[in-house]
Amino acid sequence: MMNDDETVLIPFWGPMACSAARTVSAVVRTAPPTDLVERAHAAGLFVHAYTFRDEPEELAADYGGDPLAEYFQFFALGVDGVFSDFPDRALAAREAFAGGR
Repeated sequence: MMNDDETVLIPFWGPMACSAARTVSAVVRTAPPTDLVERAHAAGLFVHAYTFRDEPEELAADYGGDPLAEYFQFFALGVDGVFSDFPDRALAAREAFAGGR
């Protein structure tokens, strides 16, 4: 999303959201993908997404409780890296994605 001064604003669902909101994650849906990563790369920037978690209750409903689905979506969008509270799973997801699962 863009505001009047052309600052990029990115909707955010993560650890800073209130704990009460986490109880409704089953109804939270992801926003449609945009060209943000492509535009960042065109500007010479790297894109790192955060914070990935493995618990199904932390995932948007779109991922069906599967943390790999979330990692794969972001890798497919072209992010350069991710921050995760489960780095071993993030690395395994990246390797699986690179290997074609």
